[in-house]
Amino acid sequence: MQYIQFDIQCTQAEQVEFALAYLSELPFEAFEERDTELIAWVQETLWDSGADREMARICKEHKWSFTFKTIEDVNWNKAWEDNFEPVRIGSLAIIRAPFHKKEAGFEYDVMIQPRMSFGTGHHATTKMMIESIHELELKGKSVLDFGCGTGILAIFAAIKGADPVSGIDNEPPAVENSLENVLLNPVKPIDFTGETLEEINNRKGPFDVILGNIQLNVLRDHAPILLESLVSGGILLASGVLAQNADLLIDHYVNYQLEWLETKEESGWSCIIFRKI
Repeated sequence: MQYIQFDIQCTQAEQVEFALAYLSELPFEAFEERDTELIAWVQETLWDSGADREMARICKEHKWSFTFKTIEDVNWNKAWEDNFEPVRIGSLAIIRAPFHKKEAGFEYDVMIQPRMSFGTGHHATTKMMIESIHELELKGKSVLDFGCGTGILAIFAAIKGADPVSGIDNEPPAVENSLENVLLNPVKPIDFTGETLEEINNRKGPFDVILGNIQLNVLRDHAPILLESLVSGGILLASGVLAQNADLLIDHYVNYQLEWLETKEESGWSCIIFRKI
């Protein structure tokens, strides 16, 4: 199988994460951030004229340049492992792989086996979510990780005492990786599945806390079922939203009895905290 590799040159390092957010809507299979450059790969058979026009439009609008070339198939998981570095969140937590040595000076030590799933902790949204989860009293609370990726957020909630903890994702490799990562950490089993939000809510909801580090349109479109899936007074942590779009989500959720409590921002991204009225 052949892939097309795109090298996107941004004008500033801060724009690389924006580029990742915009381009994640296209059929890319993997990304790698390098200073002011974003490397993106897509299967050659999945790249059509529509994707080509949208790629050109996005880059022109943001004044990014790009080049591309065709390459042979890549062992993505090996590439992920080879380039994975520990994530250090102040003195609060370190997110590391089994092949990294344990480091002193962190309150929490979270371990994951890096795969291709989104959510290794390097993104600003994951960092803000970890910090926000830490601020919650979770002992004995039910938690749902909506779009679990590698399962980091659910695992950290379990480390903080949440029980029971569940996670859902519509990508089977993400569910598999999350189940793998639970076994690397001293927590109770976590119910990771490929169910929809409606299905998990019918089976295990409503929840005390829902974690949604996912795209804006997904958070917006699922507002009714998110509300239904929360207990009265329950907390929703929503991230994966560009800071410039935070008010769009806040204004939308006001119509669904979700009270805005706080917005955190870092590197152009936001983490928004809501409570069900």
